Amino acid sequence: MAIHSKTNLYPGVNAHLNSYLQEEGADWESFHASHIEHVREALESILPPNYYAVGERSLQVRGEGFDIEVVSRTTPDVTIYQEKLTTQRALAPEAATPTRTLPLWDLMVAEDDYFTGIVIHHVEENRLPGRPVTRIELLSTSNKPPRSHYAQYTMKRFETLRSGIALVEIDYLHESQPVWRRLPSYLRGDVGAFPYMVVTSDPRSAYEEGKGVSQWYGFAVDHPMPRVAIPLVNGETVTLDLGSVYSPTFESSRLYTLVVDYALDPPNFDRYHAQDQTKIRALLAKVRAEHTAT
Repeated sequence: MAIHSKTNLYPGVNAHLNSYLQEEGADWESFHASHIEHVREALESILPPNYYAVGERSLQVRGEGFDIEVVSRTTPDVTIYQEKLTTQRALAPEAATPTRTLPLWDLMVAEDDYFTGIVIHHVEENRLPGRPVTRIELLSTSNKPPRSHYAQYTMKRFETLRSGIALVEIDYLHESQPVWRRLPSYLRGDVGAFPYMVVTSDPRSAYEEGKGVSQWYGFAVDHPMPRVAIPLVNGETVTLDLGSVYSPTFESSRLYTLVVDYALDPPNFDRYHAQDQTKIRALLAKVRAEHTAT
């Protein structure tokens, strides 16, 4: 008999829902939109009076993308395109020389082709709209390696940090590589890796002269989600309780209640490490026993 619950019965990330959302055809974009808005609302309730958080165009391109080894739509080789067009000049000798030749995809990426991120603004002396000081991104699979949008995302995150804006990246996607190459990879089975993580990067920090600092929050399948210090300016921070944000997102959709069946193991269960499978089975055994008792 199926076991469903309107509330999340995991102490942190719901492994059932999280695995489902990483399957091909699952509506990750809907979860992303809902969760990022709940994060924004939570920030609005804890930010000092001279700050505000708004949803803005993300650094991440929407869509599945492709493996980098196959094709890269977001960072194509312009030279190759130009060479192919040059060989056809004889077919239209009367045509003018183009001012510039661009890959078609560069012209087709519209506002709707990006996810939504969060930008925290700092207002000084009531001078609106203030200035952006911190950006928050909920990572999607298509913007992580080896997917084709990863190169573009990496460039944009570098530009963000170089401009002096802090960056907070939330990553629940244990089935793909981390965007931070120096961190242990859960997918590869690296020692010390976690299935879920949050990384805050603040280029303004004086921790190491001229280099800023990044803080890594890794958390396991049976752990509560962390309380994350969100960097602002002049050393100020606010503490975001991710668990209190994840719960309303889980409860906001009937779909999540339907797809999470605690009578079954999570989809693609083998993509969790063996020790994590053991932890999840222990949690499920408790849920099933309580369900039988009622």
